[in-house]
Amino acid sequence: MVDLRVHIRIMDEAERPDVFALAEEVLRPLAAASGHLERFSEDQFIDLMERGEVYVAEPAGGPRELAGYLIVETDMEQPEDEGPTLALRCLCLSPAFEESEVGDRLLEWAEGLAYNRGAERMLARVPLSDQPSQKLYRTHEFVPVPALDRPETIVMEKRLW
Repeated sequence: MVDLRVHIRIMDEAERPDVFALAEEVLRPLAAASGHLERFSEDQFIDLMERGEVYVAEPAGGPRELAGYLIVETDMEQPEDEGPTLALRCLCLSPAFEESEVGDRLLEWAEGLAYNRGAERMLARVPLSDQPSQKLYRTHEFVPVPALDRPETIVMEKRLW
């Protein structure tokens, strides 16, 4: 793996089509390969981009190129005994940057965002069949928790406090 320095920032509105195109290129085939094409819906993804916060990663010092992105939401509606949660709704890497640790940089950045917001934990839902994603989250001390409402999904959780 190559440790690529990246710049992570909020998505510019002009980049919305590029983010969507990368989802089409990467996420749709993953859903199809798992036998669950319904996991990727254009309308649902567009809705996610509109309600969530989209952060893009691009190589530092290089030409402007989308290396990957992360969509997050801060969930303030928690039980009384729990604080806010940073939900990682979508982590997507460009195939050209899969071996460059961009996913690691995005997760490290998200953890900083979670701490800044006072979140007590971070959550990500991952298809049970997506072993590479589960491995990435485990590397960052996320613990798998079965998703009782969706048996084909696992929830990766990281407690921060």
